[in-house]
Amino acid sequence: MAQNRQIRRYDIDWLRNIGIFLLFPFHSARVFDYWDPFYVKSEVLNWGLSWFIIVANLWFMPLLFWLAGSASWCALRVKSTTYFLKERFSRLFIPLLLGTNEDDFVEHLITTK
Repeated sequence: MAQNRQIRRYDIDWLRNIGIFLLFPFHSARVFDYWDPFYVKSEVLNWGLSWFIIVANLWFMPLLFWLAGSASWCALRVKSTTYFLKERFSRLFIPLLLGTNEDDFVEHLITTK
């Protein structure tokens, strides 16, 4: 009996974990690098962290985009396009809409006296 199940790609899972766990050190190191301006800069800058930023910057964002595309490709192999789009809409757009409205509401409460 053939099952319409997809084999789990643990290599993609591990790449996703590594990419997400590097978000915090990457953005923390931006405070201490010598390169382009960041919204916060320390008075003490570090060349080691600067080179970490340069090396990670070459592959970090492409890795995250590749992971998003491969996750979508794997999902579309199992799910219909309509189901996939409805699921993406409910998981991404609705929280974005609610979060944006909530942010505006909180900002209104804070700024008005």
